[in-house]
Amino acid sequence: MEIKYAEKPEKWPDNAREYVLDRVLKATEEFRDNPSYITKERLLSWISDYDLNQRSYLGRYRVTEYEVSIINTLYFYGAMSNINALKAYLYELVGETARLQKNMAYMSEVINEKEGIGIAAYEQGLMLQLKLYYFAYLKFTVEKNKSFSEQLISVVEDSMNLSKTAEEIAEQLSDAKADLDKLKTSVELAADEKTQTDADAVKALIEALGDVTLEKKESVEAARNAYDALSTDAKKLVSNYDVLVQAEKSIQTLEAKKQQEELKNQMDAAAAASVSSAITAIGEVTLDKRGVVEAARAAYNTLTEDQKALVTNYTDLTAAEGRIAELVKEATDKAEADKAEQERQEALKAKAQPVIDAIAAIGEVTLNSEKAITAARSAYEALEAEVKEKVTNLSDLVVAEKNLALLKAEKESQDKDAAAAASVSSAITAIGEVTLDKRGVVAAARAAYDTLSDVQKSLVTNYSDLQAAESRIAALVKEAADKAEADKAEQAKQEALKTKAQPLVDAIAAIGEVTLDSEEAITAARSAYEALEADVKEKVTNLSDLVIAEKDLAALKAAKKAAEDLKAQQEEAKRQQEEAKKAQEEKLKEQEEKLKAEKDKYGFNEKTTLKSAKVKGKKVTLKWNKVKGASGYEIYCKTGKGKWKLVKTLNKGSKASCKLKGKAGKKYTYKVRVFQKVENKVIYGQYSNTKSAKIKK
Repeated sequence: MEIKYAEKPEKWPDNAREYVLDRVLKATEEFRDNPSYITKERLLSWISDYDLNQRSYLGRYRVTEYEVSIINTLYFYGAMSNINALKAYLYELVGETARLQKNMAYMSEVINEKEGIGIAAYEQGLMLQLKLYYFAYLKFTVEKNKSFSEQLISVVEDSMNLSKTAEEIAEQLSDAKADLDKLKTSVELAADEKTQTDADAVKALIEALGDVTLEKKESVEAARNAYDALSTDAKKLVSNYDVLVQAEKSIQTLEAKKQQEELKNQMDAAAAASVSSAITAIGEVTLDKRGVVEAARAAYNTLTEDQKALVTNYTDLTAAEGRIAELVKEATDKAEADKAEQERQEALKAKAQPVIDAIAAIGEVTLNSEKAITAARSAYEALEAEVKEKVTNLSDLVVAEKNLALLKAEKESQDKDAAAAASVSSAITAIGEVTLDKRGVVAAARAAYDTLSDVQKSLVTNYSDLQAAESRIAALVKEAADKAEADKAEQAKQEALKTKAQPLVDAIAAIGEVTLDSEEAITAARSAYEALEADVKEKVTNLSDLVIAEKDLAALKAAKKAAEDLKAQQEEAKRQQEEAKKAQEEKLKEQEEKLKAEKDKYGFNEKTTLKSAKVKGKKVTLKWNKVKGASGYEIYCKTGKGKWKLVKTLNKGSKASCKLKGKAGKKYTYKVRVFQKVENKVIYGQYSNTKSAKIKK
């Protein structure tokens, strides 16, 4: 089949994703044109080079029509050749492609929005408001903090609606910025808690993997999907991410091993089938089949033990070898017997030779030949019976005797008889080696002999050869008839088996493209096959189609279950998150109400101002304004984007500074909270503003 792709773009491949896809395409075409263990291993090797844990380097630049056509073609090859690793690779690549397209469309939208904001600011003179509005927009797109951005935008819009003069706009923006700084602090704290919760959920999924087997592939994929759905900050908190990476690699290794085993089984089956065919080809065992039997044995001996176990007609081979041994022995025994008989016959012939010579010496019969003829007859009669049989020219003696008796009166008749006999003898000699196609030649020789007179027949010295040829022809005719009858019976048997198998062949063909609705048809076909006799099963020519259909159905059912399980997990996670959020909100509300009640009771809700955070060496000096009535101060600190921690408590209200140690290269952010002790109660005021300081390396 010729595949037509879309036009290849310039500089293809132009990034890592395209390069791997291009190599997978070439390896797949090589396997298609020359399917073997080596070409399949090369394809699997290129698929494994697609590291799913290194998506950042795959090249988020373009998605072309050429790439889409390659993916569709490769998926067809994967389904046709049942290469699960290739199909899995394409599923992942399509997912990456979908995200790439979405990101590209989103960035285009942001760029257009940015350009539009610039024009409006220039034409309408609303530079400050629109800059702040755009800041909120970007904040949402980068940090995905919807609640923060919505509140920020609301403040800016209120400011824009109430503004009348440039001075009022500037003043309101300044106040809005101060309010937004407070809002950002509380929102970020809540965001940090959610980030940790999300990260803990993914860590739990990874910890639950345990020892990795192929049965845990769905769990590994679920953990990967959950990790990919995390924010950048949450991903950093997943401390066991390397376990997930190793699990994915283990799944790939196990799948590759499984495919290797399947390929080995296919090769073993093919090798065993070749030997089985060679054994079947032996057919009826005769001595001239000796080379065929020995070739089948040599082919069987080259098989591995696993392959030998798949040869179902091995007993036929051993039976053929036994029959060949019997035939060889029979041939050897016959040759020895023939040799002994030949030696005996040669001894008899030697005894008969003087008589033969005497008869031969008679020569042309005349009346003067009587003495020689009489001597030859006397010598012949003195011989033993079996020696007489070796006198090959006895007929010459008989003829001589007859000629002598008839003499010249019968000479003309004798010449005629001798000519007729010689013609028949030549016809018999012309038979040569007796085969079935000599049937007409033998019949013609018999017809010629039967037309002879008795005297002429007596002159045919090789009549026994004619009789032997007739016996051999009769034997050959019987052998041919027996073989034809056996072939006819076997053909009838095979046709009957094929007829029994045909309904199942039709049922398998009717399955067609496999869907979840195909299960009943596939199950019925399998049951029908298992109910067949062994020799009928061999006539089911499309059994491999049923096996493929069963595998495809299993894959569809597994995919459906995985989707259902994932949906249930997602719904449960969402429910748990909502419950946790609700509980947290209730807890915060309770704390706020308690704090308000205490503040109302004791009348203390002061706030200090953090004036400076100066660095000297590895120490940071903080200074703030004293608060009237204060019992002391709490100093809070966070490192980078970490969580706030209480680092020092001063139990002296008149104290307005402190020194804290730090580490080189670290950035710290500080805030101060005043408190008052009344009636053994500690009443906290508000947090101050924040100040940052970075210690040099």
